[in-house]
Amino acid sequence: MKYAGIFRIIGTLLIVGGTRCSSFTTTTDHGMDAPQTDDCGQEPAIAYLENNDPICTAIKNRVIADLKRNVDPESADNKKLAATIPTLSKEKQDLLEAVMVRSLNEYAAATHCEAGTLFREFKSLGSKEREALASDYEIRVRCLGGAAYAAEFWEDGLAVHSEAHAAADARDLAVRASAQPSAIDRRSNADAIMKAYAQIRTSIQEGRQERFKKVMALLYTREADGSLMYHDPFQSVIDFR
Repeated sequence: MKYAGIFRIIGTLLIVGGTRCSSFTTTTDHGMDAPQTDDCGQEPAIAYLENNDPICTAIKNRVIADLKRNVDPESADNKKLAATIPTLSKEKQDLLEAVMVRSLNEYAAATHCEAGTLFREFKSLGSKEREALASDYEIRVRCLGGAAYAAEFWEDGLAVHSEAHAAADARDLAVRASAQPSAIDRRSNADAIMKAYAQIRTSIQEGRQERFKKVMALLYTREADGSLMYHDPFQSVIDFR
């Protein structure tokens, strides 16, 4: 079973996907025990670390690698998951569904995301090349309270709607359409993409549309020894027995 097949199974079991971070409880609205102030001396809702902060630097230096490792079908965890899911009984599948729904909601709330969006964007961003992630997204590190941090992926509207991206997407559309004789005119579709992307860039440049949009966040905690631990959104699925 391929990794994409695993996502289809999870997506079928849960409309919103699901996993947990076992380090947290759900005793607050954010799905975790968090103080009202954080290490930055600000309220968690508005605390972002400066780019030269050592914790921010450490997280930004590793977050893309952590994401890519999560979606690597050859990793030991993903191979284990691929082998385990097809063997589950109906009772186990029902239990896994409940675990995933609860835990992804907790993870999403802890990182101030929406669970369905987190599930969708995790797959989408994980499939992108490292260079595209680095150029098209800005990583912002948010202090959530205590020793918890969210590495937020903010999509750069100018970058993802650049002329180069428009041309590449138009070429991809042409390739797909060439396999469908009944498809509408490929050139008109390509022209529409170029025009739409240009309109978005103009809207951003004129201030009618925000340039950056948060699409996903991943969770980190600072351990007692000062090290940073990455919390896999799908750890509960991997650990499921």
